Amino acid sequence: MIKFYCCHCGTKISTQSEFSGAAADCPSCGGRVVVPITPANLPSVGAIRCADGSQVLPKECFKKTFTGLLVMIVGLGIILAAAIVGGTYLIRNYHKRDKISPESDIRQWQKKAEKGDALAQAIIARAYFCGTDGKHISLKDAKLWATKSAERDHPLGLFMLGQIAKKDSTTSKELREKNSRVFFDKSVKEGFLTGAEHGGRQWMSELGSCYLEGLVGAKNEVEGFRLLRKASELGDGNSMTGLGDCYLKGIVVEKDEAEGIRLYHKAAELGDEPSMLRLGECYVQGIGLPKDETTGAEWIRKAADLGSGRGCGDLGYYYGKGIGVTKDEVEAVKWLRKGAELNDVRSCYNLATCYLTGGRAVKDEAEGVKWLQKAAEAGEVCGMGYLGFCYVKGIGIAKDEKEGVKWTRMAAEMGDQKATGNLGLCYYRGIGVDKDEEEGLKWLRKAAELGDAGSIKFLAELGTE
Repeated sequence: MIKFYCCHCGTKISTQSEFSGAAADCPSCGGRVVVPITPANLPSVGAIRCADGSQVLPKECFKKTFTGLLVMIVGLGIILAAAIVGGTYLIRNYHKRDKISPESDIRQWQKKAEKGDALAQAIIARAYFCGTDGKHISLKDAKLWATKSAERDHPLGLFMLGQIAKKDSTTSKELREKNSRVFFDKSVKEGFLTGAEHGGRQWMSELGSCYLEGLVGAKNEVEGFRLLRKASELGDGNSMTGLGDCYLKGIVVEKDEAEGIRLYHKAAELGDEPSMLRLGECYVQGIGLPKDETTGAEWIRKAADLGSGRGCGDLGYYYGKGIGVTKDEVEAVKWLRKGAELNDVRSCYNLATCYLTGGRAVKDEAEGVKWLQKAAEAGEVCGMGYLGFCYVKGIGIAKDEKEGVKWTRMAAEMGDQKATGNLGLCYYRGIGVDKDEEEGLKWLRKAAELGDAGSIKFLAELGTE
């Protein structure tokens, strides 16, 4: 009697010794097995001991060994193929390590930012500042996240604070430039240039803009264009918009409006609000493509529907003027208010003028000044000048000539021709400041050079140039 175990299911099998070396079926699983050969019945050719402890004839052992080897080879082939595919993917995407991918990954950066990651906080700040990666333009939110990042001395966070400081309407132009330069210089000291060259697309894009504008060191449009292109190739919508601007204006490259429009389209498809707005303006004005106000208004509406404050404001303006849509003053005020509530500066100003002049809405000077104040504080130059005028005349607010001159001066220093002329009149007549006719004439002449009709007329009446 020979006792052995099935090599398939492990069932114990008993059979007569005369069947030694023969093939049999397992009574449990039905699998084919070979009855072990006992020492007394070893064939002259010799038996072979298998891995499971049984002894089989060379022919059966070969079958088992060949099958095992075949399975092993196939398995190794599958593993090797997976390794090749996986390795290729990792190599191709190695340069994207720790970098944000278009739109979909912004949520991951948001989570990292909330956990205190300085790079992520800077990236979220940039998204709010530029209105890209699914975020809407919000200087308040941009400053919040940039400050968190800068507190850890992260170069990109410091740089974003510099960008935000440039738009601080609560300070003079000189002070804004000074404050922004402090942040820019500190960002360079902390490694911004190196990070931008080897870091993510956001860094490249911001440094590219810096070189184009001359914010860090000497102005270098060629280097700025190169970095914008590199960031664009990595899927940065804001960089595509910047490249589109270069092609439309002929900066570094030969002017090519068609290429600029193509880049705007590509960025808009990635959800970049500035590109949607530029496309709308190009269609409305016929820049780089046939004039089509209806299509232009549709692009503006897309931005507005996504929550773009600027888009809402522009759509309101279009409704007020009947550009690409049926003229509708009620609809105009509705969209202007949406834009203003989303802190769009231009919307605040246009809504204010509606209330102050009585156009497109019931006249309400106090309500108008409220929105005008918000526009002026956010850096709207025309808003500053108009607010100064309201203070001087006491329109919608208590009369305060000194406060009026303060706002008028801020607008004049920023080149607003109407405010420049009004400041000249204030000095010439002693309104809100000590009377100084010579100083007044200086500002009036400057306004006349800027094309202010009122100043030109006033100087003509005085018989002076």
